Amino acid sequence: MQTPSYPPIGDVTLPAASVATAAPPVSRWRAWAGSLAVPVAVFTVTRAGLFLLAYLSLVLMPLDTSKPRPFAHNLFLDGWLRWDGGWYKGIAVRGYSNIPAASGESNVAFFPFYPLLIRALHTVIPDPYVAALLVSNVAFLLALIVLYRLARLYLDEGAARRTLVLVAVFPFAFYFSAVYSESVFLLAVVAAFYFGERRRWLWAALAAAAASATR
Repeated sequence: MQTPSYPPIGDVTLPAASVATAAPPVSRWRAWAGSLAVPVAVFTVTRAGLFLLAYLSLVLMPLDTSKPRPFAHNLFLDGWLRWDGGWYKGIAVRGYSNIPAASGESNVAFFPFYPLLIRALHTVIPDPYVAALLVSNVAFLLALIVLYRLARLYLDEGAARRTLVLVAVFPFAFYFSAVYSESVFLLAVVAAFYFGERRRWLWAALAAAAASATR
């Protein structure tokens, strides 16, 4: 019977996984904070530019003051409350009704998730339009954060940054800051893909359900 031979002590090479040490909590926090810098910067610069542009457009091309507007005396906010915004606000405050309005239209055509978020925030913010603007813009910021992390799974830093810039400045990107459901829908869809790529199926399913309840 042969005696098994063993390598001399000191010559044993352990697998990399057995010698790797977890990153300290401070390093993980710095990495997470660093991943927020680009989305926050893109959001801040593009939204500031759009709000300024909307303000200047109302100053240089005033609207008919005879028509009621929620923020007729606040031109920084007035440009973001148009058309479907009134429907969403009505659903958030009064709920759905199958009785047509004077125009013959009904609010049952609108999906419920965005008005539900407005209604929830309206419990602490008196003005439902302000609550709606906060929901839209916070959702867009969160969407940029998740999109950046999704892009970094496959793209380098520069390409991921350009992805955010293109999403934030394409011609219809102003809807992401208006009283519309686009930003919430974008957040839900991007989150569904991100959690799916990370194989967190429960979170992916919840995000997909939120998307289907938004648009």
